[in-house]
Amino acid sequence: MAEPTPEPHEYIVEAPRDAEADVLEALARFGVWASTIVPGARGAGTVRVSRVGGDLTNQQQRDRPLMLIEVWEETSPAAFDAALRAWSVFRTLENEGFLIPGVALHNVDLQVPRALDDELAPDLCRVQFTVEMTIPLTEITLTEEI
Repeated sequence: MAEPTPEPHEYIVEAPRDAEADVLEALARFGVWASTIVPGARGAGTVRVSRVGGDLTNQQQRDRPLMLIEVWEETSPAAFDAALRAWSVFRTLENEGFLIPGVALHNVDLQVPRALDDELAPDLCRVQFTVEMTIPLTEITLTEEI
């Protein structure tokens, strides 16, 4: 008699969310169009979102991503205004308590926007800021291959 084939086992693992995708969605809700990629030929109006750090907190139950938001515009005042618009989205979301619908947002730490030269785009002005926030983890289901 042949041995029965074992059933694959499923594991549910709590893991960090795709914080970059969540931030892109949150910014888009307020008309701030951003990407995680900067085109080789940067142009005015380019906004990039990058996760540049962070850790798991509260006994590994929450994620605390550190996000960098960069804005390029033709003039310094225009770059600062565009960065301030994105910055204001996070202040609004902090007051709402949600990053995107269904994703709670806690402990937002916003840094003041500041100018930083970009040698790859010397004709543009770049203003950037960081935001650190606490968000819940998400569940990933893994199936053991037998």
